[in-house]
Amino acid sequence: MTPLLSVLELGHEGVRYFANSAIKSDVFQLNQRADEDRYIHAVAFIAHQFYQLQDNLLDTLLTVVPSAQNAAQREHKKWAYAQRQSRDQTLGELVSRLDNDVFSLVGTHTSEL
Repeated sequence: MTPLLSVLELGHEGVRYFANSAIKSDVFQLNQRADEDRYIHAVAFIAHQFYQLQDNLLDTLLTVVPSAQNAAQREHKKWAYAQRQSRDQTLGELVSRLDNDVFSLVGTHTSEL
């Protein structure tokens, strides 16, 4: 089974032409047309609306993706900053403990001399 739009070979401009004609026409005017003409207008109108929906969805996607990327980058920066603070605190505590232990050892050895 061949898709109807392929058989009609309207192309993008042809679909747009018939869809715009259907949009501008009144229901009474469309009913006055021959069946084949009415069907072409109806199919073109539906295809045009479908293409418009796809375009709108793509525009929305292109708008949302950078926003999501920026949010992810902000979250990553916050996470990295928190990790760095935690690491610095742990390292500071380790250095402080080593400092106290080494100085206390040095202090006890110097007092024995």
